[in-house]
Amino acid sequence: MAGTELEWATDVLDGLGIAPSLGALQALVAVAAEEGTRARDNADDTTEPEPGASTYNWVGVRNYPTWSEGIAATVTTLENGDYGAILSALRSGDAASAVTAWAQSPWGTWSGDPSGAIATLDTVKANWVQYGSSSVPGTGPATPTPAPPAPDMEDAMLSAIWDPEAGHAVVYARSPESHLLQFTPDPADPSGWSVIDVTDAIAQAYPTAGPYLVAS
Repeated sequence: MAGTELEWATDVLDGLGIAPSLGALQALVAVAAEEGTRARDNADDTTEPEPGASTYNWVGVRNYPTWSEGIAATVTTLENGDYGAILSALRSGDAASAVTAWAQSPWGTWSGDPSGAIATLDTVKANWVQYGSSSVPGTGPATPTPAPPAPDMEDAMLSAIWDPEAGHAVVYARSPESHLLQFTPDPADPSGWSVIDVTDAIAQAYPTAGPYLVAS
């Protein structure tokens, strides 16, 4: 099934048991617009594993085999305990609070800065018919988007930390562009890694550490 962004948002809210207010719908459509994904049946770019899902990109975003599985994965992610602020804002119909909470959550594409979220929401509101009627991608790429080149190990600073709760190591590396990358084993693909750019998060947590901080 290939439907519209408005239909996707409506089904997500239905799965969450939340009334489809205009504010809640516009918030979810704004999130999809900012994510800008081409992943199949995954408008909000979740990485939640589902039966039959394939990997869309190197971050671990999924292609889902059906619309309903993509909706289920999105609902499961939002209900996993990390996104209470988003759910509260959606229930109240407060679009600005919802996208701000999304930006400041582990899921957010906006790296914690809500200004991008609000700007995207304003654009969606001003062009509501266009955004609401746009199609959710029904087909993803045949093969995953390749990961960026590995950093030059002679230049990059590396550190590995054992996470006793997770039972695996977390590896940090500085890319040639001085971005700090965090590598963790991908739970959905034991042979692969999930990679997250944590540059902004580290800079906010340790503002005086400088651009080459690597956790140790």
